[in-house]
Amino acid sequence: MNQELEAGREPVFTKEQLLRSTRWAGTLKDVLKSQLADGESYTHQQVEQMITTFLKRTVQ
Repeated sequence: MNQELEAGREPVFTKEQLLRSTRWAGTLKDVLKSQLADGESYTHQQVEQMITTFLKRTVQ
């Protein structure tokens, strides 16, 4: 079992891993490309929050 899961922490993923994932498709991958930083790691919850914030923003 993964050490992070054993310790009760959520697994983290890099930008590249998230973009290859089938969890998000189509335009959501475009959002991920623009919002995620290279070299950083994110949990699924963090990514979902970023997507929600991005989609609810006010367009100027």
